[in-house]
Amino acid sequence: MSMKSKLFAGWVTVYFLVISSTASAGFITDLTEKFTGKERKIVVVLVDVSGSIKEEDWKIYQDTVNVLLSPAKSIKNGDRIILARIADQTVGNFLSVADETIEETGIPSKDRKAIEVVAERIRGKMVFLQDRQKDKPAKWTNIMESLASAKQEIQRDKERSVVWIVMLSDMVEESKRYNFRKTHLNDEFLKGVLSTQKKEGWLPDLTGVRVYVAGAGGEDVNARKFAEIERFWRGYFKGTGASCAKGDFGRPAIRSFK
Repeated sequence: MSMKSKLFAGWVTVYFLVISSTASAGFITDLTEKFTGKERKIVVVLVDVSGSIKEEDWKIYQDTVNVLLSPAKSIKNGDRIILARIADQTVGNFLSVADETIEETGIPSKDRKAIEVVAERIRGKMVFLQDRQKDKPAKWTNIMESLASAKQEIQRDKERSVVWIVMLSDMVEESKRYNFRKTHLNDEFLKGVLSTQKKEGWLPDLTGVRVYVAGAGGEDVNARKFAEIERFWRGYFKGTGASCAKGDFGRPAIRSFK
């Protein structure tokens, strides 16, 4: 190697040492994801525990969570899963039931075990939520404020570039602000909701977030009302910058996460 080549190689080494010592965690994560092709996710699972949720709803919720926790289909080492309730909480008092980061060691056997451990904990918390909901269901269903609260938690995570929100709910908002059972969910209503929340400063910015919904509707929601509910939420998600693909909003359990 010539003297010029050695000097160049030396400067390159120094450059990367400086970058490594001064770059933020987010920058390092971006480089890691770029060169490994692996994007770490934060997945927020919001579970409706209001009085309108029945046994058949919980079956849908559990089936969806089982698919989510399948490493072959969705979660990977390095991902973070947050489990929280859709109940009477308001913006600013978000409280998770579980917050698990799947350990990543690079050793296949240990990584598989790490996924199994977290999956078992999340399933256990789902059983806890179901038992709690049967004994003491929530009075309100603050879906929109749950989303706004979840956004605050998402913003704190600088290490993950992919965000999923999985909503396990009938999607019938029944809160002090809105009651979907007594409201015609037309375009005018949607515009009013988005405008009011934007003015009040709590419309969440969910740009780039992928939303999945399972359990929407139910036996007490007819086809016409279900169409209203779906149209409203798709418009609301769009207004926040989030996306919800055609097959990712409905009554059945989610069978594939992409």
